[in-house]
Amino acid sequence: MEKFYYLTNGWATKYYWLDILENVSSKMPRWGELIKQKRLTFTISKGSAPADILGTTLAEDVYSERFVKFLQAHNFKTFKFYKIKINETLNYFPNYYYLEPVSKLKRINKSELFNHNCLLDLNNNCYGDLNTWDSSDIFSIENTRFIIITEKVKVILEKQRFKNLKIKEVNIKC
Repeated sequence: MEKFYYLTNGWATKYYWLDILENVSSKMPRWGELIKQKRLTFTISKGSAPADILGTTLAEDVYSERFVKFLQAHNFKTFKFYKIKINETLNYFPNYYYLEPVSKLKRINKSELFNHNCLLDLNNNCYGDLNTWDSSDIFSIENTRFIIITEKVKVILEKQRFKNLKIKEVNIKC
């Protein structure tokens, strides 16, 4: 059985943590849509160094240009990437991108679990129907922020030693 993992930032305090300048409310559309439309401007909240993956106060990770180019160079193209808008006073700040997997598993609610025989289980809270997986190496579960990868991608990423990248195994229930 294939193993799956999800990407997240390493929560290291020395690396930049990004905040947004705009006032937002929880009633606004999904943050990812606003990031893609460049309606949110990021600035440094804390930390003192760039990394390959940064966390944000919106709980949306952003990825370095180096990371995106690495994925593209290895023909992992089942995602779209959007350059984030950075506070113009940070003219020294490197380019970062919001990643959106194109391939998505069907999301399963807890109340529907007994109807499905093979699931990805993210923290006993979010489930994806593995029967809807199209064999993409990078994918997500619909309506979530998780970026899920295969073992093949994990091995390649670990060899590269990206800064502040954490890879966590996903539970499979079959």
